[in-house]
Amino acid sequence: AFFADTAEFEQRVQGEAARVLEPEAEAEAEDRDAAEAVAPDLEERVRKRAYFLWEAGSTDEYKNYCDALQVERDMLPGGCREAVPIGHEDWKYDLITEGELTMFNNLLVLIKEELNKEKVSWWLTDGTLIGAMRNKPPGQVRWDDDMDIGFIHEAGNDHRVEHVLKKLGGENKIEWTGNYDDFFQVRLADKDFKKEYYLDIFPFVKKNGPKGLACYFPHDKWPADRYYYFASEVGPNVENCAFNGETMSCPKNPIDILKRQYSADVMEEVQVWGHTGANIGKKFTFSLKDDVNRHMATLPALNEQLWARLAFSEPKTET
Repeated sequence: AFFADTAEFEQRVQGEAARVLEPEAEAEAEDRDAAEAVAPDLEERVRKRAYFLWEAGSTDEYKNYCDALQVERDMLPGGCREAVPIGHEDWKYDLITEGELTMFNNLLVLIKEELNKEKVSWWLTDGTLIGAMRNKPPGQVRWDDDMDIGFIHEAGNDHRVEHVLKKLGGENKIEWTGNYDDFFQVRLADKDFKKEYYLDIFPFVKKNGPKGLACYFPHDKWPADRYYYFASEVGPNVENCAFNGETMSCPKNPIDILKRQYSADVMEEVQVWGHTGANIGKKFTFSLKDDVNRHMATLPALNEQLWARLAFSEPKTET
């Protein structure tokens, strides 16, 4: 529905937000009451309620719950993902546990050892590189549910990488998920995990231009700013760096690369609410949309409240 003016829309959304975020007038289920009782603050109550709805298979109710707040995030499209106030992945799952973190690190160490045997030059990239540069001590970002490494896409390398990944199955609880043309992927295949954890290996292809490499996604049209590596920073020029107590490979000038890829303030810790590279290093703002997905004015008061809840120093008006 369209609204007569921004004020009418703002009033409606604030009313919906209050309705959703305040305790229910009457109990709907014992499990829901129990989940919300241990989550008194806004952020936790929203996450616990959404987790309950998702696990209960209440698809329509889950979507309505997402739509009630109409807070846009830089999320992947689909379902209510672009309208959720926190992150759809973080609603469903908690942070990575110590056991899962150990398994995740073991996966990376195995990949590292085998790639080195095959003489494939590789490096940490994307959110995994952020963890190596920003975390103290350097290591996996605890709310990032995958690991990312890159290598140079050239004759012979693809075959060697695929050989390594297929070799590491079975007792290591690693499942080869295939070559998606765009990238290689393996996942931890452990029935005790609440979700799947992936390690993605991205081929980078040499390009002519001011920046020497671009991630190789033949089926996607990436914007120009995807070209964030210089050829002189990777390949045979990678350097050692610490990660989860291990020595890993990182590109030269890693912080400069992350600033090119994400933003100038990438080294400021910002939680990733969901699995999407666009969110992993950037600060973000909240804006609102009406029922037909039309952008409306932001709500400064709500925006500031949500920023404060997520521990950011100040709201910003740019995405």
